Amino acid sequence: IANILASMKGNEEENIKSLYNILQGSFSLIIGNSVGELYLLKQFSPLNVVCNENGIYISSDISSLKSGKYYSLKDGDVLKISNNQIFSITDETIEFTKLETIADNLSLGEFSHYMIKEINETPKAIFNTYNYLKDRKFENLINHYKNITLLGCGTAYHSCLIGEYLLNKLNKFNIKTALASNLEIKNKIKSNHLHIIVSQSGETADCIKAAKQIKDNGGKILLITNQDKSSLSNFANYTILTQAKKEVAVASTKTYCTQVFVFAYLYNKILNKKYSLDIVNFTNKLNEFLTNINVEDYVEQLNNIDKVIMIAKGVDYLTLMEASLKIREINYIYTIPIISSELKHGTLSLIDETSKVIALNSSDNPNNLSLAINEIKSRGGNVIDLSLQFINIEECYKPIFSIIPFQLLTYKLAISKGLNPDMPRNLAKSVTVE
Repeated sequence: IANILASMKGNEEENIKSLYNILQGSFSLIIGNSVGELYLLKQFSPLNVVCNENGIYISSDISSLKSGKYYSLKDGDVLKISNNQIFSITDETIEFTKLETIADNLSLGEFSHYMIKEINETPKAIFNTYNYLKDRKFENLINHYKNITLLGCGTAYHSCLIGEYLLNKLNKFNIKTALASNLEIKNKIKSNHLHIIVSQSGETADCIKAAKQIKDNGGKILLITNQDKSSLSNFANYTILTQAKKEVAVASTKTYCTQVFVFAYLYNKILNKKYSLDIVNFTNKLNEFLTNINVEDYVEQLNNIDKVIMIAKGVDYLTLMEASLKIREINYIYTIPIISSELKHGTLSLIDETSKVIALNSSDNPNNLSLAINEIKSRGGNVIDLSLQFINIEECYKPIFSIIPFQLLTYKLAISKGLNPDMPRNLAKSVTVE
């Protein structure tokens, strides 16, 4: 890019603007000149600027910025910073808004890593998310639509699958879930169609691309995110802010649980508008479960394993999709989640004396997976039978409890293997490129 600009003649500002006609793909650029002026421009990737009494701050991650006058650049913008002043050279109006940030407690405290700290913050995150939701009546908004498409990537996609599972039980909506990267809209979106996009950061590139498609075709977007004033917020008609506060570890833990909680709570409110939840009792139970669950035996069994098959039925299978991702991304173990009844349709051929299988069952039927477990054992496979019995926990909230043992297992297994659970190789917290 520097060479392109150096080869140009004529007006500097016009040359900077012309980059939009030359460059392809996603980019966020800060270009300086010889007199200390800066130009800001972006296409698809995020770029934010904040002005306060201490100066001007620029970042692709809004969570790194402090309070002040805030502007999120739009595609095609070119801002110039000169003499501590910001102005547009494309004749666009810069509409600053007020950004108020509350300093998150980023100290590790008693914990060795952010991942285990954030797992333990889950009950409080859900408590705060409930208090955010309870008077905002998002259930009325969702009830207004007949067709709903849920979109996400990675962990957010898995929470969408649980959202689809729950909302389908209402028999009120035509619902489908899709990976945001696979969305392809060919026709104008009807007025009774709502797209719900879930993104922890609000900066996921594939979600932004999907949101642009939706808006270009006249659609409405409900965004579920943990980050206010994100790039996706610019596309959203409505926003639900999960209250998990900042999550530092690459693996989403508490934010995933708050996303699932949003879907479970809205499911109950749509089912019964007078529904109420004793949130203190609920989070106390979750905290007790989190404190008392012991996964040390499982860590020992998986320590030298490089392949794990995971089986379940119903919504537990959706939980296993997320559990499988956690073990893959943090422990570098190849995992295969499968519905137990599908074992005989191919996967059973992988079972031998070296196989390790995790069976998850949170249903009220303790024998729900017994047939599949017997099939595996008869072929020499080793089974970790994770049967979870929850007393006085509503069915829709069980996935929040069921994922906790896997989050803890992932963390402790990483420590056992000498891996950094906060920063797995080759991965980033926010996926801002396609």
